[in-house]
Amino acid sequence: MKIQGNRPQLETPATNGTEPVRGAEQPRAGRTAASSNDQVRVSTQAQFVSAAMAAASDPVAIRPEEVARAKALLQDGTLGADAGRLADALIQRTIDKT
Repeated sequence: MKIQGNRPQLETPATNGTEPVRGAEQPRAGRTAASSNDQVRVSTQAQFVSAAMAAASDPVAIRPEEVARAKALLQDGTLGADAGRLADALIQRTIDKT
């Protein structure tokens, strides 16, 4: 996975969209795809990444006044002096929102 800017670029093999997925079973005559036992499981990490990407792309979540306040606090040295405390506060704020 390459990350450029704030959007991950997931590297996938190039296909023309017409090739079947390797290992995917094609429906046989008299058998529909609905009767298949295929399952998809998405990992917790993939769910987290998906939620983070959705939140990062939400323009409403970015509050310019808070960004300006944080920049001022960083320049004063008030914010960011204790990285552990800052990380704990960010994590707690995220937990409280859910």
